[in-house]
Amino acid sequence: MMQTIKSGTFKPTSPMMAPRAFHTATLLANGDVLVVGGLNADVATAVSPQSVRVEALLPGGMSLDQQAYASSVERYDPNQQKWSSAAPLHGARWSHTALLLRSGLVMVTGGSDGTTLRSSELYDVPSNRWFASADLKIPRFGHTATLLPAKCWW
Repeated sequence: MMQTIKSGTFKPTSPMMAPRAFHTATLLANGDVLVVGGLNADVATAVSPQSVRVEALLPGGMSLDQQAYASSVERYDPNQQKWSSAAPLHGARWSHTALLLRSGLVMVTGGSDGTTLRSSELYDVPSNRWFASADLKIPRFGHTATLLPAKCWW
């Protein structure tokens, strides 16, 4: 489902390659929403709430039927109403957090791949590439991240 911001209503979209829950959603600088990780999926999704344009990018997750953690990423094109694969995460994860940084990069931190993670990755939207980032000092799972005026806290 896609929400039309102006009317506050939902309309159906084509189905993702795999369903997901416990994912994150991050509003990107270009108006798209990056949906990352979750359970019951091998992918990631990004949605763009312009008038009715939505693009979705969903990295990571876990397939409940196979109990497998995912590093794959999906992207939704609302104009063509279909999903396609995007660059995968360097490591599988779910129950992580995602945060849009002032630079336009998306930082994904922590989560789980069966153990609580301290690793972080950065996603560059224009190049569709993930980069390793500094590890968290303490492994985190099911946490949040908030960008404050001077720094990022998680």
